Amino acid sequence: AGKNLRFVLARGTDGKVRSVMDACSQCYEFHKGFTYSDGYLICRLCGNRYPINHILTGKASCLPVAVPSNEADGKVIIRTADLKKMGWLF
Repeated sequence: AGKNLRFVLARGTDGKVRSVMDACSQCYEFHKGFTYSDGYLICRLCGNRYPINHILTGKASCLPVAVPSNEADGKVIIRTADLKKMGWLF
């Protein structure tokens, strides 16, 4: 739809891949996204830190937005339709 959508894939210490949009449900308006450091996804606006294994556990109103995904045969599959639903973040 003419938008660039960014998402993050991160494998936790348990081997599971987590997928979230590069925007949180509260800070998305500022288009800062996240950065990664020492096993944490960090909101570039408010500074909240999320350990990869618990990436969907929010703090206050800052919460990474989950992207439905499946992992099979060493590949992560994300449906285009699911990404299109997330366009409001960008």
